[in-house]
Amino acid sequence: MKRNNKNSIQGFYINNKWGQLHGYKSGKDLISKPPLLCFHLSPGSARMFNKFILEMGKDRVAIAVDTPGYGNSSPPGGPIKIEEYAGYLGEIIDNFKFDQVDLFGSHTGSRLAVELA
Repeated sequence: MKRNNKNSIQGFYINNKWGQLHGYKSGKDLISKPPLLCFHLSPGSARMFNKFILEMGKDRVAIAVDTPGYGNSSPPGGPIKIEEYAGYLGEIIDNFKFDQVDLFGSHTGSRLAVELA
């Protein structure tokens, strides 16, 4: 019997004060490279990274998360600042118990990555 070693993408939710953060995860926990977190542009969703995290997940965990109020993540309770968005996206790091991560952002997602760093 031939084993299927193909990488896949799984969706996930993390509870927060507004409801839930939604994201996609690919890859396996490997010690050689830190996990990669990807943040999309606004408006948009983490789906834009599905092919990217599938490729990156070949040798690390790769995650793309929907910013609060976009994609399948619950909206914030009102207008919030970039620092607050970054704080709630940081819950991904705590939830998966990552010690260190690499960050990647597209357009406004890059501001979130810088703020989270």
